Amino acid sequence: MREERADEIAALITAENGSALWFTRAGQGRMGRPVNAYVRAAEEFGWEEELTPSDPAQAFRTVVRREPIGVVAAVIPWNSPLSAALAKVVPALLAGNTVVLKVSPENSLSMALFADLVDRLGLPEGVMSVLPADRETSEHLVAHPGVDEISFTCSTRAGRRIAAIAGEQLKRVSLELAGKSAAVLLDDVDLRAEYGLSGGVWSADEARAVAVARRLRTGTVGVNGRPISFDGPFGGRKSSGLGREYGAAGLATYV
Repeated sequence: MREERADEIAALITAENGSALWFTRAGQGRMGRPVNAYVRAAEEFGWEEELTPSDPAQAFRTVVRREPIGVVAAVIPWNSPLSAALAKVVPALLAGNTVVLKVSPENSLSMALFADLVDRLGLPEGVMSVLPADRETSEHLVAHPGVDEISFTCSTRAGRRIAAIAGEQLKRVSLELAGKSAAVLLDDVDLRAEYGLSGGVWSADEARAVAVARRLRTGTVGVNGRPISFDGPFGGRKSSGLGREYGAAGLATYV
């Protein structure tokens, strides 16, 4: 369904945030990849497992169940609304949660179309809500006692504020914050940065590049320009946030 209206979605996003139409169109073609990765992760996920006792003399039966958290407030920025929405909504719903997706007012048109597409899936009323609103509404959602988890993507400053509010109620929170990613050309650059969302290392010696990548305090590192797989986790360290999205790690955020 989304594929059928990909050009319409791209045109709306371009009209809202000014990104080049070729860029937004290209982005629509990649949307299926993270969704498929989440679906596969859900199919293989250990929703319930019985543990093997470590002490045969104390062989109690222990069952671990991974259940929905409850109500998830997902707050996303204006610059890449559809990909940010799918990264949060898909795993939250697959895990059995209900979702309130708070989007920027600048994205009212594209996110209204997204809400229409979700509505056609036939979900029960109230399972998924799309709410274009301002920062005050974000704070209201974060502080609301009926919200069990906050998944937030935006600036480091706003993320610290969100974490402080959530901390007062000991709510779970996942933060994908600013990047400022380092690109390292070996023998030429020495990296020390406040942020650690992603980065890249280039070298003719791939083994050497991987060795340097392992030393970087950043969430993901690409070697020689290779893209990051949606099957693996994505997220930051230091001032770039906490928590992970995509794949099994991203799904586990919502149980």
